Amino acid sequence: MADQAQKTIHVKYVRSGIAFDFHTKQMIRSLGLQRLNQVVERQNTPQIRGLVARIPHFVEIVNPPAVPAWTLTPEYTIYPPQPRPERVETPKQAADRVAEEADATQSAMPEENRQVREEEEKAVGAHAEAKHKNAAKRGEPGKHAAHGAKEKGRAARKDAPKKRGKAADAKHAISDKKGKK
Repeated sequence: MADQAQKTIHVKYVRSGIAFDFHTKQMIRSLGLQRLNQVVERQNTPQIRGLVARIPHFVEIVNPPAVPAWTLTPEYTIYPPQPRPERVETPKQAADRVAEEADATQSAMPEENRQVREEEEKAVGAHAEAKHKNAAKRGEPGKHAAHGAKEKGRAARKDAPKKRGKAADAKHAISDKKGKK
């Protein structure tokens, strides 16, 4: 009943330890048994054999349980690892690379072309600055349109006189008449 090739035994819990003394229950627990009909695999040593011999009416040594056939068929296929693809360039890395290439081409440009390019960049910057100043003069919102709209709305509310509905006017008229009597 013992598996001599692997030097292990299979112990099955067959009778409850209820109504038995504490030491008997401790021996059952020391084998690793917790539930009835539970089977555990332990090393085939004299100590384990001695524990089983002390409580033979609670446990028995059984043949290893048969392995179900469905556990022998793999559920998935393991493929060998694939070689890693070349590193993908992030947008920041791409921008840095483009900037480096531009610097390299700019340094290779003749002096005249470099001056023309710098003048174009200054013109574009001056145009954007002028556009921003004109927008500020017209009272247009600069960066956040929502903030500019709120400011315009507040000014419009302050300037507008308060309006009362017809029902409110009628109430005030009636209260004035009562006050005169």
